Amino acid sequence: MNKKELSFWYWIFWLAVIITVLWIIAKLSGLIQTPLFLEVLPIISGIIAIISLGIILGNNFQKTSFAVEKINKIETRQDNMAHGLIGAEKNIDIIKKDISIMKDDIKQIKENTKR
Repeated sequence: MNKKELSFWYWIFWLAVIITVLWIIAKLSGLIQTPLFLEVLPIISGIIAIISLGIILGNNFQKTSFAVEKINKIETRQDNMAHGLIGAEKNIDIIKKDISIMKDDIKQIKENTKR
């Protein structure tokens, strides 16, 4: 989900929490003396807060899952690179041995040409 939707649910969550807290404070202080059908307001507000929190957490979980997939791909690529480097190191060792042999051959050729 995009950032705009996340922001919308973020604000819905906080609005629902604020409405619930204000209602509880007003009810406890005796400012609100309402019929039963109006007393369900904090319940509805609380449910909306829980739903919006769930959506926010779901979005964050999706982002985390996506990041884990990317990290796994990076690890696989890193392993492939490591195997390639091991092969390159072996080739470099072979080249070093060949150069050493060539140096010895050149020494012998120089000695033979001096005689």
